[in-house]
Amino acid sequence: MNIKIPSMFMGKPIKGAIDLVLKSRIPPRVRKQKKKEDPAGQAPDLSGFIYVPAINLYIAKERMLQGKNWLQTHRELHRQGLQMPTPYQFLQFVDYLKTNTTVPDRTQILDEILEKRDPWRAEWLDAKYFKKDGELWMAYNHRPGKNRRLQAGKKEKLEGGLLEDSYIDISSFNEQGLPLTKSSKQEVYYYSPVAGSVAWFVANSGRAVLYCYWSPTVVIDSLGVRAARAKI
Repeated sequence: MNIKIPSMFMGKPIKGAIDLVLKSRIPPRVRKQKKKEDPAGQAPDLSGFIYVPAINLYIAKERMLQGKNWLQTHRELHRQGLQMPTPYQFLQFVDYLKTNTTVPDRTQILDEILEKRDPWRAEWLDAKYFKKDGELWMAYNHRPGKNRRLQAGKKEKLEGGLLEDSYIDISSFNEQGLPLTKSSKQEVYYYSPVAGSVAWFVANSGRAVLYCYWSPTVVIDSLGVRAARAKI
């Protein structure tokens, strides 16, 4: 006996009904639970780096890539999945070390950055200054582009910071890494931005200096970079 399956049931098509039922019983996708951070908002430890919550970045404890110019340093960092810190990120790192006494190796790192002694130590920072319509601008977040040429991810007109050479309070700065306050303590000197220049930080037996002017093509054995990498 042949049984004929009807095409309609209670006014609705039977074809495809079983597929719809089966689909409705598929359990919903289970969301992956995010890794929990500790109550202080710290990220997982990363060997050789310190996590700075204010900038959501890891900053290296030691300098690397000495003996390369600013352009070469950028290219090599990005080849390794790293980046050059901007002046703002670098100053946030220093401020974090100065205000958090439980950070491992903080004293040695701060001495390496700020202490007045020989030999001199220096590190590149990701900021290039240029003029536009007669005003100073800053380019940063550089990435290698076509033909390995560096391209800035962001460009901003300089606003709100000191634009004259002076001793500064290194803990007072804006989001462009420009110092805001002069200081009579004569601990850190500041050379204000000059068009066509890049930024770096140096310390020697005389003083520590935030330079916002330097040639990107200079190569010095003691001039390296304190690499940064995104939070993992």
